Amino acid sequence: MESITSIREELTGKTEMSPENENDLLIRLEEIERDGKVVNPLPKSDWIGIAITFFVLGLLPLLYYAIKLF
Repeated sequence: MESITSIREELTGKTEMSPENENDLLIRLEEIERDGKVVNPLPKSDWIGIAITFFVLGLLPLLYYAIKLF
């Protein structure tokens, strides 16, 4: 609870938002602090897709031009 009150004290009046929107923001931040996570972790299939995309778009063109120079 201590971190929640410190977040509210630290941000109140400094967001340059209307009081209603600022209160909504602080409520959401308190929920995130309480739950301990913002979003669920990525599934393995997404990590595999990221790795394939990195290889195809990042390393494959680099290897192509490196081979083409020699």
